[in-house]
Amino acid sequence: MYSLDEIKSLDISYEEFNKIVGYKQNNVIQGFTVMDDEKSGLFLDYFGLRSERHIEEVDDAALEEALLNIDGPLDRKAAGWHRKEQSKARKRLLQGRTEGACQLCGRRMTAEFLIAAHIKRRSECNDQEKRDFDGVMMLACRFGCDYLFELGLIAVNEKRLVLSPGLKDKVALSYISSSAGREVIVTSRQAQYFTWHLANRFAK
Repeated sequence: MYSLDEIKSLDISYEEFNKIVGYKQNNVIQGFTVMDDEKSGLFLDYFGLRSERHIEEVDDAALEEALLNIDGPLDRKAAGWHRKEQSKARKRLLQGRTEGACQLCGRRMTAEFLIAAHIKRRSECNDQEKRDFDGVMMLACRFGCDYLFELGLIAVNEKRLVLSPGLKDKVALSYISSSAGREVIVTSRQAQYFTWHLANRFAK
């Protein structure tokens, strides 16, 4: 029996998949395949699919270790570094509060429903950007903004929340349309990352 959670849509070519998990370039997946822990870890880490719902506590020393090691080879250890990074980033953004606001839609909610999200895709950040917690990360709600932002269906343009013309789903629109055009508070360190997202991820 398998239990699925936090389902996301991915478009991955055979070539990319084989390269990530270490299969031969011409490998063709046939039928149902269960990968071992190492290959599964490589896949989850590369596409950032580790759960953000269950985050362990981490101290500053562990965070520094994570930041130094997470950029190394993609192996099973990276999962631990990733969880430490997420845990500390979320705590830092919440600043000890038990509730907070999604930076995009502005809705306030308990901390359980907010995650530390990358404004610029982590896989496309350089080493310095990955360590720029106060710039490259934001609090985003699990209900929709995090995923819509990741898909490029919403973005921040001149400190205003904008919706993509490609956003057609009625349920998604019912959630986010009331926030369209709202002023988004963007710090000076975040500005460059929102600009990158608008130019590279937003579906215009």
